[in-house]
Amino acid sequence: MNYDSLMQEISEMLKHEKKQGLLHHDFMALVNIAKELLPLGYSINNIEDIWTKYRLNNLEQNQYRLDPDLFEGFDEVIGEENIIECIKNKGVFGTFHYGAYRYVPLYLNNYVQSNVSSLDIVVDRDSFESENGLVKWKKLRTKADVNYIISEEYGSGLKLLRTLKQRGNILLYLDGNTGSGEDSNPMSCKHITSRVKMRSGIYRLVSLLKKDLCIIVADQPKEGYNRLIAYKPFSVNKRNIELGVEDSYSLFRKSILERPELWRFWYRHHNYVEQWQALFINSVVPSPQVQWVEEETGLGIDLRTGNVYQTETI
Repeated sequence: MNYDSLMQEISEMLKHEKKQGLLHHDFMALVNIAKELLPLGYSINNIEDIWTKYRLNNLEQNQYRLDPDLFEGFDEVIGEENIIECIKNKGVFGTFHYGAYRYVPLYLNNYVQSNVSSLDIVVDRDSFESENGLVKWKKLRTKADVNYIISEEYGSGLKLLRTLKQRGNILLYLDGNTGSGEDSNPMSCKHITSRVKMRSGIYRLVSLLKKDLCIIVADQPKEGYNRLIAYKPFSVNKRNIELGVEDSYSLFRKSILERPELWRFWYRHHNYVEQWQALFINSVVPSPQVQWVEEETGLGIDLRTGNVYQTETI
């Protein structure tokens, strides 16, 4: 992967966007990163640097999306014994759209096949249709016998139940927050500084079936060094589902705090935020200053506060 060429591409994009404005998804990613990290004391330069690296990471992941052979594999795997334990017990793997997340199911499947088991991946319909159009990835999944369960489909819960009882293991992207119908009892947990709403269905299912949940994070402790961490599988008590949600997300939080730019879903994060942490400012803030503007709406963000303004009115 040529990082210099990707960085040059980002630099040219930023020059253009400073004059013409940002696309909606890039603007919302910047807003969400600012609102999440400003309470921790991050400066404007910190926020812009993380946002730039976030976009750089997206360009890199998009290249992997088009050509999976570009990825040279994980440089380090921590917790291999935890993967084996979860597969033998036909448990559930939970991961996140973070780092080299596309390669998590393919890596897991090596262990699944050696244990004469199977792996079903839970995805939303949009992801299924998008991924199904990627010829090289489709061939890889077909060869590995990796199956999809579409989360919004009626009966997806029964398919999950049947897989865990009969066939093998399930892998879910826990930050996807999709499922069939409305969640009758969503849970709340801490993201970094905000609180977000999480679907609780899978946690209720593993507690009902007495299956363990193994959290996996594909992170990068340093640039270009891809690592996979598999944490010790744990059970979810049906009397305290909230604790299971928090336990799983706290493991992801360790990684996202270290390198927030590696999370793919910053652009849609606001859809699931229940409450942003208040930003306490010691002195009176002067009149609004806008650093970046959204191209279509003219909305602008003040990176000192995370506040969004209609630029025509300031």
